[in-house]
Amino acid sequence: MSENTAPATGKNVQLSADGGTTQWGPYVLDRLVAPKCSDLTACLAPELPEPSNYYASFYLNNVFVVGVPDKVRSPIIVFLRRLANAVRDYRAGRERMLECVAALRHSNAMVQGYLAALSHFESTIVNTYLALMSHEAIGRLMDPHFPKPFQSGDGSPPQRLNAAYNALKHFNGNIERGIIPDGTTPVWLLDDGIESVGSQGQAKLRFEELVELLRDLERDARYLSEDVYRLARERSQAAGEKLDAVPPAAD
Repeated sequence: MSENTAPATGKNVQLSADGGTTQWGPYVLDRLVAPKCSDLTACLAPELPEPSNYYASFYLNNVFVVGVPDKVRSPIIVFLRRLANAVRDYRAGRERMLECVAALRHSNAMVQGYLAALSHFESTIVNTYLALMSHEAIGRLMDPHFPKPFQSGDGSPPQRLNAAYNALKHFNGNIERGIIPDGTTPVWLLDDGIESVGSQGQAKLRFEELVELLRDLERDARYLSEDVYRLARERSQAAGEKLDAVPPAAD
């Protein structure tokens, strides 16, 4: 059996040609690892560069330049921290997924890589969603009419992110209600994205969509931690005034 040849379908466990490497059948993988695990053949997750340390910028600007209004300080801190965690987990998940698909297909090494990648992407989902919610909280504190990131059932990437987050959060209840038939995992990996099943049904979030969400949030992280201070400082200097407070929602 060649390295890239999948074992026969069914419940069989097979050995590679040298007799030293176990390859698991699709039935075993899909029931005991994750749905569609046996179908994984590639990692199409786009590369995401490591972002700047926006929390450090925010911290230093608040110490040495000026503090933000008290009402938005806490959600900004949560936003910056969760976003940094999300990007870090995405990058780690992508690396483990690349290792997974590079391993002998359906082997123990492939399974280990898959489980490691899935754990990182689960954390990515949670941290991205919490970053999105804290981002909304910042906006609403500054403007009560700040738009929601999604509407229930609208099919947008943020809504499908919410579906995956809820599938993880309410996994135990969904099992009890029979929403997850096999009960292996509420979230699993595809070549090009993450699929989930929960109270909102089955949903797929493509890696490209997840990366675009993270990039959008990163732009606002840069604004809240760096750009707003620079703009406020420039305006203060132009007006010959002392800088007392920075409004995060400055134009």
